[in-house]
Amino acid sequence: MNIRMPSPVSRPTSSNLQFRKRIPAQYVEHVRGKTAIFEIRGVNKPEVFLAHAKLTDEVKISLRTSDKQEAKARQAQVILQFEHFCKAHTSEITELSHRQLVALSRKPTTSTSITS
Repeated sequence: MNIRMPSPVSRPTSSNLQFRKRIPAQYVEHVRGKTAIFEIRGVNKPEVFLAHAKLTDEVKISLRTSDKQEAKARQAQVILQFEHFCKAHTSEITELSHRQLVALSRKPTTSTSITS
């Protein structure tokens, strides 16, 4: 069975390519209505920009390039960041006791010094 990898799509109102992806069913209720912010770095062009996407049943953002190779590289970054976004919004929050918080707040010492 062949699985087709997503590819950037063209927009009718722009020459720039766009990333579009349906949000998986297990995440839709958790992320619908939220705004995701993606940091996208150029591969062939040295630019970094933030793309904001209001999430519905799908996520779509402009990749701000008409070059297909550049768009594919940018899309790979967006897919990775989107997966992290979904997992972060669906994972359960673990409550810690005061003792656990104090233990986490202490910095580990790298060297021990004894003074007399």
